[in-house]
Amino acid sequence: MLSDGAAGSLCELRMSVVPVRDSERLMNRVARAVRQIRGAVACLGILVGCDAREPESRGREEPLGGVNTDSWQLREGGKVDVASNGFRCIVSIQESEAGHVVCRLDEGPPFVHALSQAPRQREPMLNKGSWLVLVFAPASVADMDSVASALAVVCQRSGAVELGLRPFLAYDETKSWYGDFGSPESPLWIAIKEGKVLTTRKGVLKKEQMNELLGVLLDERPDG
Repeated sequence: MLSDGAAGSLCELRMSVVPVRDSERLMNRVARAVRQIRGAVACLGILVGCDAREPESRGREEPLGGVNTDSWQLREGGKVDVASNGFRCIVSIQESEAGHVVCRLDEGPPFVHALSQAPRQREPMLNKGSWLVLVFAPASVADMDSVASALAVVCQRSGAVELGLRPFLAYDETKSWYGDFGSPESPLWIAIKEGKVLTTRKGVLKKEQMNELLGVLLDERPDG
């Protein structure tokens, strides 16, 4: 049902179409009537049902990470193959029967580690030594490209820094081992030294930016 204002505008428009000769006045009345009709329709939609989503999605919690945790789709191939500084790294991403992400290191040096998705607590090994942990979304092409970039840059340091690759589907998965993910941007780069988080970065990084993170871990330069 239209509001009194919208109905009145329709009547005013209908009665004034013939006698009004000024085209500008007529167009103004038409525009005003359309705006009121649209407002009435919007209000009617809110009253009929506030949930405008499709019926099959109603009542289901939206994933915090913006990735569909029920049926996430892996980047085509699900494998990263990198050769750098004499090292070869092959990382594959798979889906478990329970729908979780499994990161596996098929080939690589001992300083590259495939970490589990959403652990209950931080792994003890992350509290020793210097670590660059990359938290990435397997459904994101940019995040998967960042996995390859991180492998290449860390291999250039020949084991001076440990690299941990952790897949995620929802942003709240980091609470148990790191803390709040913060703004919804991925991947998340975390520099950890002797269990202490020194600095973090988000998004796709250039080679120079990744080397800056490694420099922080190796005391090569202060974090700016």
